[in-house]
Amino acid sequence: MPTLSMSRVTDDFEVIGMSTISPLNTALFALQQSLRSFEETASRIAETGPGDDLPRDLVALRQAEIEIAANVTVARTANEIAGSLLDLLA
Repeated sequence: MPTLSMSRVTDDFEVIGMSTISPLNTALFALQQSLRSFEETASRIAETGPGDDLPRDLVALRQAEIEIAANVTVARTANEIAGSLLDLLA
């Protein structure tokens, strides 16, 4: 098994940290946007009731729902990867 020096571990950790935090931040930012879109569309439907824009609004709600699920998956995966990497470095 190769030995690791402390400087090597620190350098690897910094590189790993940058690569795992970026996807997490991106996923959280996108999640906020998707939630905002969902809330705005749901509010518009509630305020105006069913109308000519209802099909478009229903598609927008479904799209936001899919985006939310995808961003939660990315955030969970980034978190799991970060945890695994920390376990490896411990």
